[in-house]
Formats: sequence, C-alpha cells, structure tokens
Amino acid sequence: MAGLTLPQKRRLLELAASGFKNYADKYGDRRHVLAVTDSEDENRHLILTYGEKFGIILHGRSDWLAELPDLQEDLFNLIERGCPVLDIIDLMFACTKGRSPAIPDRLEIIGLREPSLRLLRQICQLASEKISALNQSGAGPLSFLSELLPELNEEDQTRLDHDIRRLPDLIGLFGDLLSIYPPSEVDQYRHERCFA
Repeated sequence: MAGLTLPQKRRLLELAASGFKNYADKYGDRRHVLAVTDSEDENRHLILTYGEKFGIILHGRSDWLAELPDLQEDLFNLIERGCPVLDIIDLMFACTKGRSPAIPDRLEIIGLREPSLRLLRQICQLASEKISALNQSGAGPLSFLSELLPELNEEDQTRLDHDIRRLPDLIGLFGDLLSIYPPSEVDQYRHERCFA
C-alpha cells in the first residue's frame, strides 16, 4: 500500500477518536493510565487527553511526520484485519510508562517502597502468629462464629471456619514471599517484551 487514501485516513481518525472515548467509558474506572490512586474522573480524563494527542499525531500535526505514513498504514491494516480498536489502545497503554512501570515504580505508586515493604513483611509474620494463637485459644472470633454471624447456614459457617483456620498460614506465606520479592528478572523480562 502506498499510503492511505483520504477516505481511509478519515476513517482511521474517526475510529481512533471513538476508540479512545469507548476505552475511557469501558475501562476508565478499572485500568489506570498513571497512578492507581487517580480517581475515575482523573483517569478517564487522561485517557481522553491521550486520545486527543494521538489524534493530533494521526492528523500529521506533530514533529513525528517521518513515521506517520507507516503508523497510519499499520493501524489501518490492523483494524481492517479485525483487530479491535480497544485492544490496540490497550496495547498502547500497556507499553507506556504509566500503565506498565517497573516493579519499584509500581510499589512506589501504592506507597510500598522500603522500609514500608520490609515493615509489611514483619506485620504479615506477626499477624500470622497472633491470628493462629487467637484461633487456638478458644477465645477468638472463630469460637463464636455462630453467635457473631447467625445468618450463615451451617455449610457457609463450615466454609468460613475452614478459611479462617487457613488465614494464618496464608498470611505467613505471603510474608515469606515478600521476603524474596521482587525477582529482578521479572522487570527485565517485562521491559524486553514491551520494547522488543
């Protein structure tokens, strides 16, 4: 293909614009573009802003003109072959710093840099020990489950009893996993996949 025709370019621009709007409507409350602490409105606004900026690039009103015909053609061909526009937009976001930061960046976003991460490991171990002791003491909530939650039928109480008895082991295991986390090769693998 020797570049897109004017109707094809127009169609591509319309699909991209409506795609970003649909993406914001569908995922604005679930897939954060930048910080996971952004409100739904802030996140939705960022998605729409990126859509506007992407439209400027596709219109050819940017410094990125040398690669523009290839970009237009690639996007148009993907869409023509049945690749959903929302999937293309999701892939774009997945390969940006905001959607797929390195593990240390993600930990920082949720406020778990060292020493907070180390503290969480310690809290998991302490919580595991204390919950286990409370369960075994006969004085903890588990011993009074039927009084505390009388609305549960026998089957649900049995299931909840089982889950609560497993809780100390799971929290302890989570703390153990945090002691060997994060594996450095994960960051390298994600970086290589996104930028290969």
